[in-house]
Amino acid sequence: SVTYQLHNPNGVTKIKTIQWGSANNAIPKFDLYCSTDDVTFSYVWTADLGTGAGTNEAISGLAPPPLPATPPPTVAPVCSSWKLEIAAENKDWEAHIFEIELYSGDQMISGAGMGIATSDCERSSPDGAFDGDTSTKWVTCSGAKVGKSVTYQLHNPNGVTKIKTIQWGSANNAI
Repeated sequence: SVTYQLHNPNGVTKIKTIQWGSANNAIPKFDLYCSTDDVTFSYVWTADLGTGAGTNEAISGLAPPPLPATPPPTVAPVCSSWKLEIAAENKDWEAHIFEIELYSGDQMISGAGMGIATSDCERSSPDGAFDGDTSTKWVTCSGAKVGKSVTYQLHNPNGVTKIKTIQWGSANNAI
């Protein structure tokens, strides 16, 4: 027998073989067995390939297994405060962030009068990154910033699905 282990388990409903052109050297039938534990096999169906010579297909007559159910779409939680923790940095220089815009769908939910920004890593107030004015900015602390954060407390709780930033043009001063 030959065992073929699928990387992604699935139902086999058709077999195609290309064998030697002479029926004397071909296999006309295969019994298909299935295992879910790679040890115990159960008979499922027989692939009848005629004489087996040349190219042949055998169809089981079984319906293919249903596709795995797609998980429900992930929905952003509605929160009153959103913490943006720095997960990576380009250099250990301070970063200059002119604007951080938080969106729920296509609606911007941050900006002047929409919340309060605080940070544990600042050389200037993070409010400058949430005021809708690109002439102001938040300058982060210098040195290692990974794990540091800015928190934006919304006046009206909402889910964040998109973030847009406007940062210094050099990667040395951006997150």
